[in-house]
Amino acid sequence: MRRVFSSYCVMVVLSVSACAPRVGVTPVHKLDSVVLEDRVEADRTALERYHRALVDLKKFMDDSPELFPVARVSADHVVSYGQRIRILNAWQRVMDYFIALESIRQYHNGFWRVSDKKGQKASFFVMYGAFLTQYRFALALIAHIENDPALDVVLNEKAPQLGLPEDSYSHFKLHYLNVAIASRFAWFELIRKDLGRSADAPLAVRVEGDAGHIWGMGKGQGIKLTLTNAWDMVKQGGKATWLPIQAGVSEWMGDTKVWRPGRSLITPDQIAAEALKLQPGDVLFQRREWYLSNVGLPGFWPHTVVYISTPEKRQSYFRDDAGTLTWVKSMGEPSGDLEELLKQRFPEHYTDSLQQRPDGHLPRCLEAVSEGVVFTTLEHSAACDSMAVLRPRLERREIARAIFVAFSYAGRPYDFDFNMATDDSLVCTELIFKAYEPTRDFRGLKFPLVKVAGRLITPANAMVKQYEEERNTPFQQLDFVSFLDGQEGKRLAVQRTEDAFCDSWKRPKWYVWTGRGRGAEPK
Repeated sequence: MRRVFSSYCVMVVLSVSACAPRVGVTPVHKLDSVVLEDRVEADRTALERYHRALVDLKKFMDDSPELFPVARVSADHVVSYGQRIRILNAWQRVMDYFIALESIRQYHNGFWRVSDKKGQKASFFVMYGAFLTQYRFALALIAHIENDPALDVVLNEKAPQLGLPEDSYSHFKLHYLNVAIASRFAWFELIRKDLGRSADAPLAVRVEGDAGHIWGMGKGQGIKLTLTNAWDMVKQGGKATWLPIQAGVSEWMGDTKVWRPGRSLITPDQIAAEALKLQPGDVLFQRREWYLSNVGLPGFWPHTVVYISTPEKRQSYFRDDAGTLTWVKSMGEPSGDLEELLKQRFPEHYTDSLQQRPDGHLPRCLEAVSEGVVFTTLEHSAACDSMAVLRPRLERREIARAIFVAFSYAGRPYDFDFNMATDDSLVCTELIFKAYEPTRDFRGLKFPLVKVAGRLITPANAMVKQYEEERNTPFQQLDFVSFLDGQEGKRLAVQRTEDAFCDSWKRPKWYVWTGRGRGAEPK
């Protein structure tokens, strides 16, 4: 959930109006035609995923009348703690997707400045698609939420651990139930008719469907504008913004950062020092600032990695372990050598794991990113802003089995639907969850399953929370190894204690915007 798959960052603090400076972002009208075409395609793909995610969230609301009543509730009632958590988790996902859509919309707001007519039209339809997705689902969600006055109270509560400020729902309603946005809808509709149908057939159908849905809800009607006025108003309002985001980049889980591009807070020297501490099977928790990493999942920690080490280090680590020898033989490898077992069972993936990468280093990690479950170098994977390492309290034969299972998932696609019920595609924490899943003969590790919008997932942040809860109890499953804590204001990452790590899951999702995230002395 990040890096090659990580993307651009957004602030979710709706009450703040100023954006941070745009750094390293090329405006849409300054892109050459080839780059613009690639950018439009990436943003269109992102738009489709966000739209589908919001469809799923709306369906979750429809299917959960105990949380989101489908008819008006007249009697006063109290929302239980469990219901409150589920409601806020759903709302946090709504905010994440709307913010992600806003980054696309804001980037392409300057479509009218693109000189190439084909590029201008393509940029407009991506921008308008993002706008319509926001507007359509905002109206639908508000209509649903307004059935229960108690939801108004819950959704306006401050929930810093989810990145939700006070009055987030009130701000949401104020923005979308406003004549100004209805006017912009009317402007865009006129421009759409002037430009003609999008050359991208699926996007054209989506735009026309969403626009028709909005008209059908009676919004934006009665506004009369000339085409000239519509273009002028869009140009004049091009800088209008609602969500205070670090805007400008909208590749879907791409490599672009909008702040200090090309540099992480953890340095190569720190990565080299961390490498000396690591053992096969360690679990790495990572965070990258200024990326919209893992849209839709709550918490400070968005990404996990399995450290598999190198063949030489694995051989040294497992060579003299009788339990590993016996297990490998039971798997049909007479030599009892884990490397031979991996080579025989997964020849293609094993060969890939030995290939030197463009950075000159060999893979030592296995992780699920947007390209799928892939082998990566530690030097690349750990080039993040905060990283922690936990070590399973398991026998070496169990670590060997976990690495074997992790290898079995190599090459599978990334699960953009975040559905842990299937194995055909995986998210990063799912790789950890299934590699260490207990069986009849192996104790394994048990990680929490959290229901988010009707789907059971294991967020990385929930894993860290569980570690804190189990720490110093008979149920502790992992040991603390290290924690490099990024401090944005100081432009560095510092070694922190186990206590600090245990406290880290409580941080707001966009921690970088707090005083402590910027480098103030921790309490």
